[in-house]
Amino acid sequence: MNGERSVGKDCNACSVSDESQPARRNVCNCYQITYEQMQRIVDETNGASFETLRENYQVGSRCTSCEYEIKDMVRVWQEEHARGMVGMAGVQIPLGRRIGASWRGIKTAIRHHFTLRRFAIFMIRRNDISTSLALSNLAFPEDRSNVNGKQVEFMVTLFDVDGRKLARRTGLVLRDGCSVELSLEDLFPDVRGDITGMMIIDYRLLRQVGSLRPYCVFNFSHGVPARPGRWHYHDKYAAHDYNGHYHCNHPFQPNQECWMAISNPLASSYSSAVQLRLADGTTISRKVDVPPLGSMWVELRSFFGLQRPSEWSDPNALIWLENKKRLMVWFAWKQLSDGRWIVQHH
Repeated sequence: MNGERSVGKDCNACSVSDESQPARRNVCNCYQITYEQMQRIVDETNGASFETLRENYQVGSRCTSCEYEIKDMVRVWQEEHARGMVGMAGVQIPLGRRIGASWRGIKTAIRHHFTLRRFAIFMIRRNDISTSLALSNLAFPEDRSNVNGKQVEFMVTLFDVDGRKLARRTGLVLRDGCSVELSLEDLFPDVRGDITGMMIIDYRLLRQVGSLRPYCVFNFSHGVPARPGRWHYHDKYAAHDYNGHYHCNHPFQPNQECWMAISNPLASSYSSAVQLRLADGTTISRKVDVPPLGSMWVELRSFFGLQRPSEWSDPNALIWLENKKRLMVWFAWKQLSDGRWIVQHH
């Protein structure tokens, strides 16, 4: 594998709803733990540390986006109790919770050892844009060594927009401490021409995702070969139905095209109304149907049939998908004046 390049780490921000209603929003979206539930957990554990809460309640153990908010809640609780509002009696984790955490740890270790860890991500190659897969097999700073061992084996499967399998590459290996960026040509040299779809990455004997979580690099030339542009985006990294909607604020900007990318990583179809609300309150509805393992790449002005400039250049418009079923959605903007792109990992 060639073209090695260092790849950074990112996280998927958890969705939150109205801040004025803390009992109705999630602190940990990955495990659907609300603000009110998190307050009760902090209270019943006498302000246990984030690390203790993560071990026993799973909060912050998946995408880690809620780590700092939970730490802040613990800090506030401890400060209030240190001022004598309520006596502190040390960390208290209920026995049932401790037993459950231990059992979950055993099951997770067994599952990770005997099953593939699967991730999926949108990909495209057409005209002046192409995507490449970026992976880094790095140990976490707090670990003495890489818990995944000296190397990690993985395979990549390519699907088209209709969910048909086009190619599979097996026996790929990434050694400890190494990073790699693989183009579609590197992975699938026999697949020619324009293509839109999804790559599924399967890991064997993977104990810790870390920087091996798949990233893609969105490459574009914008007519200047000596100065190519690059944006990164990543998988959705979640295993639950979302409590909100997939949405995009301000999709339309002057002199730009807005594109929506969708990939359905599940073995069942995804169908949803896609709503566009303009600043004047007008709502336009369209429908998407994405087959199992299928994808979409659509320009939103054409998708919604917008004709008047006041519609397709409305900076205060809002787009959302109604179906909360698992899905992966990204948005990309093309600057018409110079062909530059901006990509949002939604």
